[in-house]
Amino acid sequence: MEFAKPEWLEQMEVILETLNEGVLISDDCDHVLFVNSVFEEMTGISRADILGRDAGELYYSPEDYAVLQELRRKTRQMGRGRYEFYLPTRVGGRLPIVASVRSIEDPDGRMFAIVALIDISEQKAAEQHLRAANTQLEEPQKEIEEDLVLAARVQQSLAPKSMVWGGIRNVLSPSAHDWRRFRLGQSARRRPPQCLGLRRIGSWHYLGASC
Repeated sequence: MEFAKPEWLEQMEVILETLNEGVLISDDCDHVLFVNSVFEEMTGISRADILGRDAGELYYSPEDYAVLQELRRKTRQMGRGRYEFYLPTRVGGRLPIVASVRSIEDPDGRMFAIVALIDISEQKAAEQHLRAANTQLEEPQKEIEEDLVLAARVQQSLAPKSMVWGGIRNVLSPSAHDWRRFRLGQSARRRPPQCLGLRRIGSWHYLGASC
């Protein structure tokens, strides 16, 4: 597809090729005017396959294309933006990237978008590995917490019952000596004064009908 590069872009191409980030520049119709060699390395897509085309044509997923269109709308509205997104690759993959976008206007009033792309695939892989490791650590930790809760419930259900019933047994089951003293005390309190000097015969039998 034939397209004309603005003069300022022709002057900047050499500088853009020295950057360590992927660079994509498009016009106000979203046609790609330039990509640097880092972009080609990141995606596996050659310049010949993308120059003059809408970069949205490279997206195989309708969902990704819809997100791309929303990001473009925000950039036009705000004039700049920084987004975490995916780039399509030549083999049909999705490369996680951070895109820093800035809109500029040339002296003729034409709008262009300059996009700097940073590959964050290693960061995403590290985050996924960390999440998996945290999940493995959380599972035994959760089991330990559940065991502790169960142990606490068992202890609470047993300890109060043992203390209460033990106390009741101590009150209701006094020793034989204490029980004998209790009976003697009760009997002594029930006897009238005139019976205190009488001789006891047998167990709790006294002379005198009044006693």
